[in-house]
Amino acid sequence: MKVAFVNQPLDMVFPPYQNSLGIWTFEVSKRLACFCEVVIYSRGPDHPDTITENSNTLCFRDININIDLKMVKLLEKISDILPGKSSIFGSFLYHFVYALKVALDLRKQKVDIVHIYNYSQFAPIIRFFNPGVKIVLNMRCEWLTQLNPEMIDKRLKKVDLVIGVSNYIIDKIKRKFPDYAKICRTVYNGVDVQDLYESKTVHIGKGNTKKQILFVGRISPEKGIHVLLEAFRKVVKSYPDVELKLMGPKHQLSHDMLITLSDDENMDFLQSFYNQYGKSYSDYLQRLIKEYHLEDKVLFLDYIPFSEINNYYRQAYMVVNPSFSESFGRSLIEAMACQVPVVASRIGGMKEVVVDKVTGIFFEPGNSKDLAEAILFLLENDEVRETMAKAATKSAAEVFSWEKVTEKLLDEYKSVLEL
Repeated sequence: MKVAFVNQPLDMVFPPYQNSLGIWTFEVSKRLACFCEVVIYSRGPDHPDTITENSNTLCFRDININIDLKMVKLLEKISDILPGKSSIFGSFLYHFVYALKVALDLRKQKVDIVHIYNYSQFAPIIRFFNPGVKIVLNMRCEWLTQLNPEMIDKRLKKVDLVIGVSNYIIDKIKRKFPDYAKICRTVYNGVDVQDLYESKTVHIGKGNTKKQILFVGRISPEKGIHVLLEAFRKVVKSYPDVELKLMGPKHQLSHDMLITLSDDENMDFLQSFYNQYGKSYSDYLQRLIKEYHLEDKVLFLDYIPFSEINNYYRQAYMVVNPSFSESFGRSLIEAMACQVPVVASRIGGMKEVVVDKVTGIFFEPGNSKDLAEAILFLLENDEVRETMAKAATKSAAEVFSWEKVTEKLLDEYKSVLEL
């Protein structure tokens, strides 16, 4: 078997500058290479490199995206005349050159399976030039159910298997496109439990003078950080020594991607962050911090290499994800692997990651009072928190290890090859 991963054009695959999807590709491909040949396509210069690892060949093919970046700017200028929800990143022109270069190179590679992330428009292009391959479309977001259904239906006809990062994503796809329900499967995100937990670094909050609450994710309105700050203000009144660390890039999603596409009523009120509070969500958060007098208790950590993030997890008393929209919630399993309990919004794929009152605590999205109570409960009940922390690590190892993810993916590959 020979498998090709087609990363999104802007994904960073190699450490230490990986994004979450790049991490998935890198970790899964290393393990998959023990069973088959693997080719990885990602952004880069126009010359290919080959790297051999684990006595199996991992072939990295770098694709130049300069032409696509210029085309994207042009698409942004004419976006107003494009039809409805198919604008910009839903258009077949979005990174068309990248997809074309990959499709042509795949003809030389003679692969059995092509694994695409999120960009359904790549499937028809790859199918046209490679009619005999099996195409797997891996959805890490809700685009299939948010974009124009007639357009998506045509693209799904070119796909042999649809993988979702959670049952939440897959169930929505099945409801929207029942004709394709039989080819839809779930393969979760993964985490290196042994590497995260078996460390000499102090973990589960011990050894710190202050109890640390950690958020890991993009600094963008849908992540609900403003709700976390409202809750944190209440927490500080009871626990003056607690501190909050906000770790992630200050990258606010565009209105087109966040508000226009979403069919979730929880997202409607986020419109205000695009027409009331100024240009930057992070600036708004800074204003909230000053208003709440939390300047000495809240710290922004813009960019931390993935290899160093684990130390922050281990020093945390808990990890909080207050998102309004989440396909999975990667920070949750990373925290759980480090034996840290989590507090999360009861939404999306996070409902499959956390076992309420066992590995963490749920709160209702947008409810700062509910969130504050959950945080205070863990701060006030060390024994319960320790029990949750141990259960969290057990769950991470049994369900979300990279080995489990790779095993599940390999089974799905074998099944699709038998069709």
